[in-house]
Parts: sequence; structure tokens; C-alpha cells
Amino acid sequence: MLLITTYDKISNTIKPQIYESIYHTLPTPPLFTHFWQKTPAESNAPTK
Repeated sequence: MLLITTYDKISNTIKPQIYESIYHTLPTPPLFTHFWQKTPAESNAPTK
């Protein structure tokens, strides 16, 4: 559980930065946008 919690905190910290850089670099990243919208809901659902 500790490993999952740590990974969740790290991913929640890093992924927004990666998303921002890619979002500002590419005009329309449909695949990554789909991945971005799908992942936080799945990772945050068990913890909330």
C-alpha cells in the first residue's frame, strides 16, 4: 500500500507538469488527452 501511495503522489506531481509541457507543445494531442482524462479518475478513485 505504501508503494502505491508513493507512486500515486509522484504521478500526481509529475504528470500535470508533463501534460502541461506536451499540451503547450502540441496543438491537439488526442491520444494523450484521452490517456490524461482516463488515468486520474482510475488512480484517484480508490483513494478518495
